[in-house]
Amino acid sequence: MKFDKLKDVLPLNTPVSILIDPSNVCNFKCTFCPTGNIDMRRKSKRPIGRMSYELFKKIINDISKFESKINTIKLYKDGEPLLNKNIYKMINYAKKKNITNDLHITTNASLLNRENTANLINAGIDSIKISVEHVSNKGYKDITQISHTTYDDIYNNVAYLYKYKMANNPNVRLHVKIEDTGLTKKEIQKFMSDFTPISDTISIDHLMGWASTGEQDLTLGVNSDKKTDGSYKSNNEKNVCPTIFYSLSISFNGDISPCCIDWNHSLVLGNVNDNSLLEIWNGESVKSFRLDQLMGKHKSYDLCKSCDYLASRPSSTNLDSYKHDLIDIYQNN
Repeated sequence: MKFDKLKDVLPLNTPVSILIDPSNVCNFKCTFCPTGNIDMRRKSKRPIGRMSYELFKKIINDISKFESKINTIKLYKDGEPLLNKNIYKMINYAKKKNITNDLHITTNASLLNRENTANLINAGIDSIKISVEHVSNKGYKDITQISHTTYDDIYNNVAYLYKYKMANNPNVRLHVKIEDTGLTKKEIQKFMSDFTPISDTISIDHLMGWASTGEQDLTLGVNSDKKTDGSYKSNNEKNVCPTIFYSLSISFNGDISPCCIDWNHSLVLGNVNDNSLLEIWNGESVKSFRLDQLMGKHKSYDLCKSCDYLASRPSSTNLDSYKHDLIDIYQNN
């Protein structure tokens, strides 16, 4: 479902988007990501692992029970999805179920050798986002804190991916983006020059800082006055986060979170091992969280009280002016 204003289509019987995390393990240790921060992971005591193929199939079968197709299913959340050995089987299973308009994956491209590239395209993926971390070999080592993958490796992998998809399925949409971690104008120009010819779309994104990070500044002190899309934050703070009204995030172990930035599972609203997605979507835990958002109680949640993500939600999803009407709807729904 697409909408001009979110408030006009609420309450939704079917989520607009669902994130499924095939792996919350990553082969990078990026300085702006909590997954790469060993101290944060230890303190949070979050579970670590890769989603089983059986659980993934259960989730996809659950999704097929919703009234409508999901607009987008995103196969990523906290880690590198290609680290799950069943990822291509998962994509193929979801594709054959015909439950979404856009089956999407985000990857750091380090594992996209020729075999994996062919597997990814041939499995039936609809869109791919590549996260480029820097534009030099030294920059890659500084940001990812690993030495086994270089900028040259990533560029060559993306170049082959673009070539392969254009030859075999040009309808696959390839987007390449880089986070502005303090890039110079020259580095930004290099990124644009290198990747524009080998992608369908391209962007410079800005760090969001994540949530529940304590004293860690995962914006790295860069562009803290900007949203993730590069536009400037408004002085008027938003109060109602719209995400739970149209989306769900599913961690590798089946935990349901209201938001993709809940990296440490701080707010679990259910688990798909225990209930169906349809039951959770319409259940009391999700309903209660929606009402807390509408009633201005979001700051009582650790996940929400230091969140920088809300500022980046598009204007079409702003619910602040309609919260009183929506309270009545959700209390009686």
